[in-house]
Amino acid sequence: MLRPQLLVTIGLILLYLAAAGVAAWLLSRLARVLLVRLTRALRSEVGERLALISTRPLGLVGFVLFLYVGRAYLAVRPEYRTASFLPYLDRVNFLLIVFFLTLWVDRIFGVLFDWHLRSLAKHPSFDPQLLSLFRYAGRITIYFVAVTVALGHFGVNLAGFLATAGVASLAIAFATQETLSNMVAGVILMLDRPFQVGDRIEVLGTPLIGDVIEIGTRSTKLLTLDNTVAVLANKDLVASRIINHARPDPGVRVRVTLGVPYAADIGRVKEAVRAVIAEHPAVLPAPPPAVYLTEFTEAQVRLTGIFTIADLREAVKVKDEINTAIIERLQAAGVFPRQPS
Repeated sequence: MLRPQLLVTIGLILLYLAAAGVAAWLLSRLARVLLVRLTRALRSEVGERLALISTRPLGLVGFVLFLYVGRAYLAVRPEYRTASFLPYLDRVNFLLIVFFLTLWVDRIFGVLFDWHLRSLAKHPSFDPQLLSLFRYAGRITIYFVAVTVALGHFGVNLAGFLATAGVASLAIAFATQETLSNMVAGVILMLDRPFQVGDRIEVLGTPLIGDVIEIGTRSTKLLTLDNTVAVLANKDLVASRIINHARPDPGVRVRVTLGVPYAADIGRVKEAVRAVIAEHPAVLPAPPPAVYLTEFTEAQVRLTGIFTIADLREAVKVKDEINTAIIERLQAAGVFPRQPS
């Protein structure tokens, strides 16, 4: 059977824990009311969110502080001064307060980060993927500091711990150097921003042309003109020459080349070619189509028509239709002889 003194001690501890829990709950409710009223008076949306997420952590921190007060009270009582459980209470209390404060700081960081994210959403260089990397880096930093503080409090040799972590990190880096290279290249792409999601790009030296649908930390995905998804390693993209067809405007410049005999009226031919191009429904009115004399050969001169369309997928089709219409127009004008029927 348990001794009467031990039963009394357990009863007092349970009673104190219950009283500390009630007091901490009342403290959190009072803090919630005061903070919400204050932030509403100041008309601060982010302040109100901070107040709402802070009430529970404040209550938990208050509960741990009440435990400290109870532990201090037991330590001055003669019958508990040499109790073996008091050092364990100190350790548990310290771990709890570090844990609750870490969660609180992480929540505050998340609210402030989201608020800043919304303020940047209208900026033309806004990149949510890059900012999410900073969000993860911030969270890792918060928890790393918390672990460091906890280990330092218990006398763990942090120098040896950090040295071991450094060696382990180096080994992991060697084992995953390909993945790390792609991750670093992904950060470079997000910072340099040669393209963004929705842009149509062409990777020179390869047949790849497509719309960027995702820029990840390891790879970038393109929706190609064949309606398939190509996954490209970020380090390969960083080392490649890329043409961004979406900048400075999303229109695609198309050229058609025509050979005309010297005897033809070059002015009339240029006007006819320009009219054929402008009449096609897929050709954008701005910038207006133009026709230039670009080359002299022994038997003819070469004209180049330049125009803009909205979709690169239609380039071959539109070019075929315009070339056919040009031949028919010039044959009707007598510039080119008609094929015998």
